[in-house]
Amino acid sequence: KEYIDENQLVLNQDEEYLHSSVEVSTIRPNRLTPNEILCARQVCLRELQMWSIVHEIFIYLCFLSLLSIIVYSNQDENVSFQVQHLRKTFHYR
Repeated sequence: KEYIDENQLVLNQDEEYLHSSVEVSTIRPNRLTPNEILCARQVCLRELQMWSIVHEIFIYLCFLSLLSIIVYSNQDENVSFQVQHLRKTFHYR
């Protein structure tokens, strides 16, 4: 706010004094009620829980895919020979 008396102003002819508005704005922001705040908080908490569950599912899927890649890529090509040898060793018919 400016506290300048109009009598104290010394302006040239091509200048104009633009005073600041002293009026208080009657427009107030719309605030949320306590119930709306509580509802918004619950929605936010649900979203956080949902993303936590989605993140956990994603981690499990990554783990299972890595596990299946390791298990199925490490198969021995000579398994049939190994089985035949064990059958001969233990006389399994």
